[in-house]
Amino acid sequence: MNTKNVKLSDNSSLFFDFINESSEIIFIIDQNKLTIEYANLQASKILGFSQEEFENMPLDNILSELDLEKLGVGLIRQKDKLGSYSLLTSKTQEHFYVRTSYTTHEHDGKSHTIIISRDITEKIKKELLLSSKIQQNQQDLENQRIFSDTLINNAPIPIFYKNSNGEYLGANKAWEEMTGLSEKDVIGKSVYDIAPKEIADIYYEQDEKVFTLEENPQIYQWKVNNQLKKETYDVIFHKSAYFDSDSNVIGLIGIVTDITDMTKLKYEKEEKERLIYHQSKMAAMGEMLENIAHQWRQPLSIISTSATGLQMQQEFDLLTQEELSKAIDNIFESSQYLSQTIDDFRYFFKTDKKKNSFNSQSIFERTLKLLSSKFVNNDLTLLTDIQECMLYTYENELTHVIINILNNAADVLNQKNKEEKIIQVTAYEKEAHFIITIQDNAEGVPTEIIDRIFEPYFTTKHQTQGTGIGLYMSQEIVKKHLDGLLEVSNKRFTYKNYDYVGAMFTITIPLEHEPVDYSI
Repeated sequence: MNTKNVKLSDNSSLFFDFINESSEIIFIIDQNKLTIEYANLQASKILGFSQEEFENMPLDNILSELDLEKLGVGLIRQKDKLGSYSLLTSKTQEHFYVRTSYTTHEHDGKSHTIIISRDITEKIKKELLLSSKIQQNQQDLENQRIFSDTLINNAPIPIFYKNSNGEYLGANKAWEEMTGLSEKDVIGKSVYDIAPKEIADIYYEQDEKVFTLEENPQIYQWKVNNQLKKETYDVIFHKSAYFDSDSNVIGLIGIVTDITDMTKLKYEKEEKERLIYHQSKMAAMGEMLENIAHQWRQPLSIISTSATGLQMQQEFDLLTQEELSKAIDNIFESSQYLSQTIDDFRYFFKTDKKKNSFNSQSIFERTLKLLSSKFVNNDLTLLTDIQECMLYTYENELTHVIINILNNAADVLNQKNKEEKIIQVTAYEKEAHFIITIQDNAEGVPTEIIDRIFEPYFTTKHQTQGTGIGLYMSQEIVKKHLDGLLEVSNKRFTYKNYDYVGAMFTITIPLEHEPVDYSI
């Protein structure tokens, strides 16, 4: 079309030169026919049609309304004062998004519409990409919410959450099963609405520590009542505050761990250990009584012989003052020995559970004295090298352990029926610890059982000789009461130019000192 055929004003030539060179896409439309009368150079450049091809082309061939909402663009307004949004289709069927304004003119009884379109394809694509990302993020957030709700609701551990006022916002199925309460019944309620006051007071006090960040995260042990089953569970609470974007505390999340069975097992284990300890003590008592019998034979024999001799000498009128004094001295010394023996054994069996200070040599003197008859009667050679050191611990417990290990070594040596039976004991200080070693020459512990000898009721002795609880109890005492270690290994040593091998038990305990009282 020749632009001179369109006359809208006296300055039409200048006007058409302006619109023809414009960077906007411009059409002049016959309003009655809705056909294109004119398209500028930018329209040809963008859409690929020549200006002649545009003439009399139906406008619908290239332009259609654009619904941004359906398109998925939410940030651009559908319409504004400048016009609306449209879609232009090129000769090659490529689409361009444009913002279009319309101006209608009447001339010589004929209506013309000037359409000016600005290409916003890149902007729309960015909007579409951004909108797609927003939708994807919204979908991701929704998926995360569904995942979190599913995870929390189906988790086997009871979970609950509250706002900063201490009111329940929700809880999962496991929490419902533990408490006997449904989630809908507790939402918006506080602990005072669902628990007895004495328990609710504890919950409230602990929650406040989380809200004020005095304890966050928080862990403590308490109880939970099941109102349906009328049962109480021992539990551990794990609570943690959660925050808003300004780092203000807006609530807490709590996880409840049921330790009822663990508490029961712990109690049963403690009861079992008390029983084993009692059995160990009784076994030791039996051995001690046997030692008493051995140690009392000689002094009782002296007393009996002295008394019988006095009686016979008196009957035959042969008793002199010298013989009387000598017999009385023998009886007195033997009685003192018996009395001292009783004191030694009474000390061993006392139940005092307080730490006390004592000399390392004194404990071995007393212990070895208790076992001396057993060593003598079984031809055992005892070698000692005891470093003098002040200890502060449970003396009776340590004595019990040493006696258990020495008795075990003596029994093993008697089983081996060796000609030379040796037990050597050393004790010394090293790096803030007191170390005791007890070694025999009974050829050591077989490698296949050395890892089992501290197991309860495990023994290699004949059933008439041992219960298998002495070493187990010794390790328990050293570990739990003396805060130390009891270990076993096979070691070689030399005595009188002969090489021997045997089990070495090593007791390592911290070298503590009696605390000083600075009070006046």
